[in-house]
Amino acid sequence: MASPVAAESVPAVGRVAHPYYPRNLILDHYVPNTYTMQDTLVVLFSCFGSIALGAVVLAYQRRNSTIKGLANQLTFLWFFMCGFIHFFLEGYFGIYHKTLAGDQFFLAQIWKEYSL
Repeated sequence: MASPVAAESVPAVGRVAHPYYPRNLILDHYVPNTYTMQDTLVVLFSCFGSIALGAVVLAYQRRNSTIKGLANQLTFLWFFMCGFIHFFLEGYFGIYHKTLAGDQFFLAQIWKEYSL
């Protein structure tokens, strides 16, 4: 596996500049995002809102049996959202971290925005 080398020692043929630090890191497979940061955030927080709404509805339906009280319902919402973030967002990074810089899938673009 080739190690990252200073950009000064390697010719810049066909290389796309990336916004990440260190600036001389070679990311030959880097592709810029197609979505703007605003587009990415709107879709991401829309998904978060939908997931949170689903968790609230589920907690409301179970309020008389297992999730009693506002504090327990908010705790359920907190853990539901944490599970979603860890499973989907961090899971995607764990699987595709080596090819993330060149990927254009929406979750890859979220990670490229987050890493700035």
